[in-house]
Amino acid sequence: MSVQARYDEFIAYIRDELESRNRRVLRSARQWYEYRDGAWFPWSPADESSFETFLNNLSSLHEFPYATSHSSLWTMLRASFGSEKVIEFDAEPMIVAENGTYFLRTGELHKHSPEHYATRRVAIDVDGDATCPIWEGMMERVFEDQPEKLRTQTIQFLQEWMGVAIVGGYGLRRDLRKALFLWGLKRTGKSSITETLTKLL
Repeated sequence: MSVQARYDEFIAYIRDELESRNRRVLRSARQWYEYRDGAWFPWSPADESSFETFLNNLSSLHEFPYATSHSSLWTMLRASFGSEKVIEFDAEPMIVAENGTYFLRTGELHKHSPEHYATRRVAIDVDGDATCPIWEGMMERVFEDQPEKLRTQTIQFLQEWMGVAIVGGYGLRRDLRKALFLWGLKRTGKSSITETLTKLL
C-alpha cells in the first residue's frame, strides 16, 4: 500500500471515529472549529493539543506511524476538513439558544443546524413572551434623573448597542460599529450594565 493510500485510509478512519463520537470539525481561514450544541466554536491551543492526543491514540490502534508522519498528516487533515471557501460565520444576525437558533430578522426559532454557521450561544431558552422586570427596573432607576423622553431614548440606545454587540457579524453596517463608554459617579449602574453584557457575551 502506498503512503498516500495509507494517509487516505487513516483520515477516513479519523472521520469514522469522529462521527461515532458525534464530533463535527472543520477548518476555515487557518482556524479549526468544532460544532457543539448548535454553534461552531474555534479551537484554542488546548483543543488542538487534545486533538493531537486523540490522533496519537487512534494511530497506535491503527498501527499508523503518526509520530514520524506528524507534519504530512496535519497537511492532509487540513485539506480533508477544510472548506473550499472562507466561511462567513455569524453573517446572519442570530442567537443560538438552548431550544433552537433565533433569527432576529424574522423573529423565527429554528432547530439547531451546523449550516447556520453561528458562533454565538447563550445558555437560555428563547421565549418570545418573556419579560425582564429586574433589568427594566434597573434601567429606569439608573436614568431616573433624565427627562422621560431622553430616558427612553437612552435605554433604547443602550439595549440596541448591547444587542449589536451580541449578534453583530461580518455584514454589520458601518454606522453600527461603535464603541461605548460608560461614565458617571459611583453606584450609578456602570458595573451592573458591564457585568450583564459580559455574562451574555
